[in-house]
Amino acid sequence: MLLAADDNALVYASFVDAFPPQLPFVSDTGRHLGSFFQEVLCQIDNYLRGRQGRFTVPIRPHGSYFSRKVWSTLMKIRPGSWTTYGEIARELDHPKAARAVGIACRRNPIAIFIPCHRVLSKTRQLTGYAGGLHRKALLLSLEEAFYS
Repeated sequence: MLLAADDNALVYASFVDAFPPQLPFVSDTGRHLGSFFQEVLCQIDNYLRGRQGRFTVPIRPHGSYFSRKVWSTLMKIRPGSWTTYGEIARELDHPKAARAVGIACRRNPIAIFIPCHRVLSKTRQLTGYAGGLHRKALLLSLEEAFYS
């Protein structure tokens, strides 16, 4: 995963299949980001091993007002369960905004921490995951095994 933080809050977490060589080296600017990232990695490891269903590191996702509302709703989905794009749209009092919910999920800047992998289509099929459908399936299987 490629991770980025701003003032000790996670602002970006994305799967990468190959590290992009054009990214500059980013150093710790004295804010103890090294220990912050150690905690982030520890929590990811605990999650993947079934020891921690919810993340506690602070996050600060950047996006539109609607996207932030969607992401906030996603954070309420308990590990080991799932919902649909339409159900989230209805919960946000925008019952016809299932596509907009899908767009917000696609724009999720903090994968796993904002659990858009827990959202399925209205037919309960795996659809659209920026990290790849194989990862979405893996995360859902992991959560079902550990957190259901």
